[in-house]
Amino acid sequence: MSKKTFYQHFKFSMDSLGLPTPNSLFGTYTTAVATIGSIATAVKTYGTSVTVGELIGAGVLSEKLAVAATLGAAFYLGACVGALAYALGQWTADNLWASNASPGEIQSFARRNGIELSGSMVASLLSTPIRSVPGRAVAYA
Repeated sequence: MSKKTFYQHFKFSMDSLGLPTPNSLFGTYTTAVATIGSIATAVKTYGTSVTVGELIGAGVLSEKLAVAATLGAAFYLGACVGALAYALGQWTADNLWASNASPGEIQSFARRNGIELSGSMVASLLSTPIRSVPGRAVAYA
């Protein structure tokens, strides 16, 4: 079974809510975080009642999200944050836990992604049995 990409996991989560997920905005972890950051900044600036369409009109968001124009930007932001957590959890499970990564590999992976883990954090991660369950991001055994 081939491993899914970050985007495939992200899109799966957003599709389950019937929400658009343009690859150009969410195709990688980096672009997803940048897009979500832009939406969060806009919601903070314009308030929680602003719509995706209003943010598109103001030039804050891409027209690729026009299909979601009537949605509240805060709602879409919440869905994106949830999808990010799901996708990152699934992708990490696919790439680290499923491969029985060593403590060094976990720390190296974290550093490459801008996360510094102490030795005790790695030990804690390794001692928590994690397995993937269809329809859920992560299940603890």
